[in-house]
Amino acid sequence: MTSRYEKTLEKALLIHMQTLLGMAVVAFAAEIVFYFVLTAQGTMESEPSRYFLKYVALPTGLNGICVLTAWLTYRSNGTNLKQKEYTVSLLAVAEAFIIAIVHATFPSVYLLFAFMIIVTVFYGDKLLTTIIFFAALIGRCLSAIYCIDQSVSFCADELADLLLAVIILCGIYVLSLTIIRLENEKREMMVRSIEEWGRMKETAQKDPMTKLYNVRALEDFQKKVQEKKLGRLPTFFAMWDIDGFKEINDTYGHLEGDAVLRFLGERCLEPACGMLCFRYGGDEFSAFLFDDKWEDGQKRLKLLQEQLRQYTISSTGEKLLLSISIGATPYASDVELAELIARADKALYQVKKKDKGSIRFIQY
Repeated sequence: MTSRYEKTLEKALLIHMQTLLGMAVVAFAAEIVFYFVLTAQGTMESEPSRYFLKYVALPTGLNGICVLTAWLTYRSNGTNLKQKEYTVSLLAVAEAFIIAIVHATFPSVYLLFAFMIIVTVFYGDKLLTTIIFFAALIGRCLSAIYCIDQSVSFCADELADLLLAVIILCGIYVLSLTIIRLENEKREMMVRSIEEWGRMKETAQKDPMTKLYNVRALEDFQKKVQEKKLGRLPTFFAMWDIDGFKEINDTYGHLEGDAVLRFLGERCLEPACGMLCFRYGGDEFSAFLFDDKWEDGQKRLKLLQEQLRQYTISSTGEKLLLSISIGATPYASDVELAELIARADKALYQVKKKDKGSIRFIQY
């Protein structure tokens, strides 16, 4: 989930970068258009060279520096995502300030600062939004007071426009924080739902007594293998059951029989086991082995047999000479699970019939 969320933030950062570049290009194009429009109307008061220096070259150069700095930060491998978000956001405000200080005569320039605040909502960071809000507020005030256009004087009308802009920026800031809070709550709720669903799914695929995966999980694993969703494939498939398990229940009771099953489950879950084990049903179990050679896989199964022989009744200390009969077969991803089970079960049947407590491997 975290990785996916970071990818979303990276997309938002890219959009932010594209916005930064787009705003610089639009500002440059607008100045060119304004020049020809004002010239055609005969209202151009500045010399062409002075106009291009003040309204085209200077702001475009400064905006270019902002865009270049933002791009280098965005592409930097030594800068983390959070630092990139803050840097690009602050440079966006700087670009808005450059445009505003050139055209403070237009009251609507505050919308540039408002836009820079709203964009930070993408990142869901209240601190970032707060910093950008104050930067935008300061930038708007300074651009109104220190406009480079000397024909613009800071009078009562400009003060009223500035106060209105400040009020609107404050409203947008509060709205942005509210959106961030609601989005964060929604994301946290989704994370909790996904985690809860994961726990429910795991519970549905776990045998409560042995803590091993159940038949449903066995089927799901085989499905993932066939869909090529797993990096490493099993090499062998085995099935086994506990010899004389009915007699254990009849002699010592079902509670002791359950204890035997739990003991076997614990051994299967130990790292030394090295197999992916499932409780197939009753006293029957199955497992996927990942050893390259059958001899290595056979050693694992023999270790499990040896561990089971060490079982003792906890209440009396009596040692039960338990044994498991095992049937195994090579694993093939193109073979259906039912066929794998049938092959391993055939080997298990031969063991039970001729030599209980041993291992039978059938090659297909």
